[in-house]
Amino acid sequence: MTQAVIRADATHTGGSGHVRRCLTLADALAREGWTVSLATVGESRTVVPELETTGIALLNMSGDAAKEPIELHDAKPSGTDLLVVDHYGRDIEFETSCRTWARRIAVLDDLADRSHDADLLLDMTLGRLPGDYADLLPDGALCLTGTRFALLRPEFAAARTEALAARRDRASLNDILVTVGAVDQSGIVPAVLSGLDRAGFTGTVDVVGQGVAADGDHPYTLRVVTHAQDMARRMAAADLAIGACGVTSWERCCLGLPTLAIITAENQRQIANALDAAGAARLVDPATPGAIAKAVSQLLKDPGRLRRMSAAAADVCDGRGAERAADAFNALARDRDPAQSAGATA
Repeated sequence: MTQAVIRADATHTGGSGHVRRCLTLADALAREGWTVSLATVGESRTVVPELETTGIALLNMSGDAAKEPIELHDAKPSGTDLLVVDHYGRDIEFETSCRTWARRIAVLDDLADRSHDADLLLDMTLGRLPGDYADLLPDGALCLTGTRFALLRPEFAAARTEALAARRDRASLNDILVTVGAVDQSGIVPAVLSGLDRAGFTGTVDVVGQGVAADGDHPYTLRVVTHAQDMARRMAAADLAIGACGVTSWERCCLGLPTLAIITAENQRQIANALDAAGAARLVDPATPGAIAKAVSQLLKDPGRLRRMSAAAADVCDGRGAERAADAFNALARDRDPAQSAGATA
């Protein structure tokens, strides 16, 4: 049986995106017959509570990059075919140290700012090109880039056709979904809600996330959800998202959900700019109450722009990236050509 270990963390300061996209990858590999373990720090269990019920084996990590290769060596399942590293704090030194027990290594990245010792690298950023990693990977490594490989759960692709058809018939802005990450670490939600107040929005606003400050009276119906397990349904039902530019960017695009993009961490800027340039989102930066109010007011007056943004978003991502990634990882573990399996070029 093919064995994989995934190294990723979720933290209150860094968010849950790395672990959530790795869970999606783990599910895709499991459907192909893999046995997958997630190596993570204890904080991940608090930030992503569903880790306790996914059934995936959890390996406890100290969070010390220098010690973890030994911890993984001691805790790994026997005969590990593939190590997948999705962590901004791990680089070529860590990966090389794991070569003693991992037959193959793959990396998930979206920064292109450090060297890797990997057989395969996947970066799902819109507009990213393999050449961005030309000097950061060993010779012969495969680089899969772009939203064609966005790691989304199967429910997004399943909901895509119906969601896109429904949006073509919508002519008003009534339901807004606010998503700024698992935790509102930046404290941006109050500014967003204040902007909606100023815009005179009177529909429904759903805010998803922990630590959300959402008190006060508003002209709209406000609902706060701490842990949403039905994001595909919520995104399909929404007319507009106001959200950060992490993994959820590709979920919104898959379902054609127009977005007012806000930046809650500097590493989101490239994605936000790319979505804005593609017409799939409008970047509001800085996301002050006044700027949010202006953007929402314009959309209230021009619902046709929502339809144009929806069509552009749908062109960005089809929701089948996890299947393509699993095909490539399968080929890598079996010493076949992963580029051919993923429909990519090295």
